[in-house]
Amino acid sequence: MPYKSSIADWFTQLMGNPPEWMKLLFIVVLGELARWMYGGGRIRERCADAITCVLLFYLVRPWIPQLPPVMGVKILPGSVAIILALVGGSVCAGILAWVFEMKTGIKVWDKKKDR
Repeated sequence: MPYKSSIADWFTQLMGNPPEWMKLLFIVVLGELARWMYGGGRIRERCADAITCVLLFYLVRPWIPQLPPVMGVKILPGSVAIILALVGGSVCAGILAWVFEMKTGIKVWDKKKDR
């Protein structure tokens, strides 16, 4: 049969061009793994931070447009995505907690308590 394919061919095709549902499943699994790791000790929290940074980088990078040069320096979208990913986790949580506190008056995140 000329159209018969092996399992290796299927696997190669799947890994070379994964369908959209596999990409989404991978993102959700990594996000849940990071959420689970935040409950442990310092090493688990650092691993969770690393996973969160990688996820933020890959999820934010396609949405950043090509920026014009600033004072002769070309700013790449990947560089902006890296900065947002590294700063993003704790800074975004702080901004969201502050906005929630301003809107409702309920203190969600006590910075002194987390230290």
